Amino acid sequence: MRFHVILALLLFTYPICASAKVFSHSIPSENMYPTVMPGDLIAASTYMKNEIIDRGDVVTYHPTPENKNNTYVGRVIGLPQEKVQLKDGTVYINDQPLTLVKINSLPDTECPEGITQENKCTFFREFLLNSDKSHIIIDLMDDGFGDNMREFLVPDGHYFILGDNRDNSNDSRYNNGFVSKENIIAKVRTIYFSTNSGDHNERLQGFPSLK
Repeated sequence: MRFHVILALLLFTYPICASAKVFSHSIPSENMYPTVMPGDLIAASTYMKNEIIDRGDVVTYHPTPENKNNTYVGRVIGLPQEKVQLKDGTVYINDQPLTLVKINSLPDTECPEGITQENKCTFFREFLLNSDKSHIIIDLMDDGFGDNMREFLVPDGHYFILGDNRDNSNDSRYNNGFVSKENIIAKVRTIYFSTNSGDHNERLQGFPSLK
């Protein structure tokens, strides 16, 4: 029954061709905090013929061709044949930095559990390359392990994926590496239920109404 409710919601919100597959997932980890959080139920569907996998998309994917049992959620940052590097927590695409703007507070959104007053988190709005499109990322510490990484050249047919919780995300910076197009399952379309307060789809969209 729940699957049919999700499908109806998706068809109402996003016109989807008959061949599209719809998936429902619960979020168990904080790797995409604050965009999606533990307690969220997300609905995703496969890309349609007229859609492309684009920078900024939140997607579900298998981390490696051999690991089909686990499904991850992450954000597409690097496209095929692009150079990607992180320096002091800033993402560089083909040597151009993604602009970061500090956010003092987010509506109905606090630091993740376990972050103490002495070790506060910081939210940033990260703008996509040469675009006014943006999303929110979180920084849990200065000089985190993944804040400075070597330059990666994304192979043809692959994508560089990061979690929005940059200090607590197992993504393309590490052993999982680049994600092939075949291993990207679907695009996250909506958060259809959440135990978290606030407008959860406002979170998914990067708090566009936040000035």
